[in-house]
This record gives sequence, C-alpha cells and structure tokens, in this order.
Amino acid sequence: MANLKKIYEEYCKVGAKTDMTSSMWKKLLGDGGLSTKQKVKGGNVLDGAEVDMIYTRCKTGNVIKFENFEKALHQAAKARYGADTPETYSRLISALILPNLKLVTHPQHDDVTNRLTDVANYT
Repeated sequence: MANLKKIYEEYCKVGAKTDMTSSMWKKLLGDGGLSTKQKVKGGNVLDGAEVDMIYTRCKTGNVIKFENFEKALHQAAKARYGADTPETYSRLISALILPNLKLVTHPQHDDVTNRLTDVANYT
C-alpha cells in the first residue's frame, strides 16, 4: 500500500496537484503498458474510452482522490484481465510498480562522478 501511495503522489506531482486528474490517470496506465493500441498477451487492451469510463466512475469532483484510487485500480484490473481477483489485481499492481522503480535514484560511484563531486576541487 505504501508503494501505491508513493506512485499516486509521484503522478500527482506531474501536474503540480495533490489529486489525480484524468491526464495523470491516463499517463499512469500508459507508463505501465496497460493502456495501449497494441495487441496484449494475456489480457485485454484498455483503450481510451475504457480508461475514461473508469476515471469517471471513480472521480470525486474532477479528480481521483487516493481513497478512490484503489477502487479505480480494481476496475482497471477487471477491464484488463476479465476479472477482479487478487491475482489479477496483483498483476496490475506489478505492471504499475515495475516501471516506477526508476523513481528511486541510486548514486553512481565512478571516477568521473567522484571528481565532479569532490568538494576539495571547488573554487
């Protein structure tokens, strides 16, 4: 659940918002490879209309608040995989989390980085 909250917040930051707008919802699903025009192995394609319908059903006002974010993900799992089971929900979450591992940066420790970050060489 902490990973979902982090992903939700990161996508909300894209638009400098605190809640998820329609464009952020579409970007999240697209980045996870869940909304695509290509044939998908082991699932249905979530086209733009389906993504919009899920958003409309789960929004409060003009945004999806975090409280409804999980509901939207369950609906996306059902639309994508044909059923809303713990297995299909886990598949959907894995598809969203794996591309977002890049949100965590890891420092490099090579010669160039060490020279550029050595404060003794600052003027």
